[in-house]
Amino acid sequence: MKKLLIFLMILAITVGTMAPGTFAEENRTAPAEERMIAVEFGDPGCAPVWTWEFPYSDEWFLQPDNVFNREMAKGSIGLVVSAYKPLKKQPGLTPQYEVYLSGAGFENIYTFGYDQVDSPNTFAGCIAQKKIGEFTIVAVAGRGSGYSKEWGGNLEIGTGTDHEGFRRGADILKEELDRYLQKNPAEGQVCLWVVGYSRSSASGNLAAAEWTASGRFDRVYAYFFACPRVTTKPVKSGNIFNICGSQDFVTQVPMQCYGYERNGTDLFLPSAETTCDYGRMKTAASETARKLTGLALTNNPEFNLFFRMGISLLSDIFQTREEYTNLMQERLISAIPKNDVEGMTAMLPGMIVSALGINLPEDRSVYISSVTQLLTRATLMTTLGLNDLIQAGIWDPETDTFVNLTREHLISTYISWIFSELPDEEILRESSPGRILFLNQCTSLTLSRAGEVQWVLENGAVRKEREDVDGFVGRFNGTAVVMLPTDGDWQLTAESVDSVLRGIEIMLSPDKTFCDSCVCYLSDSAQEGAYEMTAHEKERLSDVGNVVRNAEAPCGAADLVVLIVIGFTPDAVRTMFDGAFGGTNGVEQP
Repeated sequence: MKKLLIFLMILAITVGTMAPGTFAEENRTAPAEERMIAVEFGDPGCAPVWTWEFPYSDEWFLQPDNVFNREMAKGSIGLVVSAYKPLKKQPGLTPQYEVYLSGAGFENIYTFGYDQVDSPNTFAGCIAQKKIGEFTIVAVAGRGSGYSKEWGGNLEIGTGTDHEGFRRGADILKEELDRYLQKNPAEGQVCLWVVGYSRSSASGNLAAAEWTASGRFDRVYAYFFACPRVTTKPVKSGNIFNICGSQDFVTQVPMQCYGYERNGTDLFLPSAETTCDYGRMKTAASETARKLTGLALTNNPEFNLFFRMGISLLSDIFQTREEYTNLMQERLISAIPKNDVEGMTAMLPGMIVSALGINLPEDRSVYISSVTQLLTRATLMTTLGLNDLIQAGIWDPETDTFVNLTREHLISTYISWIFSELPDEEILRESSPGRILFLNQCTSLTLSRAGEVQWVLENGAVRKEREDVDGFVGRFNGTAVVMLPTDGDWQLTAESVDSVLRGIEIMLSPDKTFCDSCVCYLSDSAQEGAYEMTAHEKERLSDVGNVVRNAEAPCGAADLVVLIVIGFTPDAVRTMFDGAFGGTNGVEQP
């Protein structure tokens, strides 16, 4: 009797939080207990097959759709991976939508598109329904992996309000739901549960926003993972949640400078570049990663920066979406191999050749040179500099190059964070900017937080001083690169070749591709010994001795990227610093 009273009290509290009038009291029934459903799946483009237990509970649908539910997010990933199409390199693995949906008690399972020959015009997924009392839940999941030549649709930005390729997928999803409900009418009040990953999250995001606005359904619970930007006229519906890796390159395209955003609310996972105490959080997430894949979670801030710089360069090579669509879109799509495409790596060589072969206005030719240098640098890092990356803990020698380069986008990474023991407020933030410093001709550097040394640059080599370090220190073309989250305080000491400090600072946010301006730092004269600097949250870097000036640099993101990629040459440094300070007061540039 006592347990019954406790249950009734909990149910009463739950009902009290419901949006008024959504479900009549007499339509509610006691929710079934949460169940765990084992699903087999693999990361997109990867051979290993894993098994993970995902939750499901009817109780999720007794809550408002505009309140984020971590358990529902976990279940949504389960539905997402169950809708994957297995790759040829995963023999014996079959689609798992039947496993998860039947295990959760859904019926009338319907699939579409899986037996089609993939093309930029196709889209696949599954739909099912479940009766809970007097209302019906309809689950809708698009295929987010194994879609081969649908890759061409990912590249079709177009010139309309929405990304053209994602728009086409959304229309197919809407048509298939209409067809499903005609054959399988839903009784009572109807709620949608819409999920997706990567491409399927993009089309799902567009469809969910329209289903929400239509008022046709009583509630729309929408959870999307690794969602690209989808529209130039976003609707910030409170019931749509986009869980994005802070450094996931897929979530950074199409470029924000073209006006693209996501519908709903963006929630960003932690990263070394944007989150203080990331080392501790990563250790916790690694426990989940080891249970899932047998490997610890790794991250690579230097390659994340490469991706950002590459995207920024593309946005200046093609300065409007019309330019991209008219000059480059068809070239990229035609570069996709004619045979089956199972991963991004199969397409990159052809795409790169297409990009380098395009005829651009003369004033943009330098950007092509920058792209070439960027790719060359990345190639050298993954060959000659691989041991350094392994020692720095940003490259996992136990897995392949594809996994290491796309770590931030892999569904296993999302699972590792969402299923970790970390609380919501630590791993999901609406925005968490980071600071990047480029210190020219820096010979030694020490980075500390809360009095504890995190990184050391000495004799040309970078090392971590502890396993769960925060921030990041690396080297790029003779320049020290320092990445600092802005939700804490940092201390660093730095020395340069000629004892003059020259630095550039930019601010990055997960919801932006790159900055529009930067700050230059310059000491008036050479100083004996190291410069002591502090970084307090979002304030500009300052030096303890008050001998370093700072000023806004009159450059755009593309100028800065070119400077970084090609190298801080004497002329480039002099031009930038003269522009910031109106002359360098006789300080000799390197």
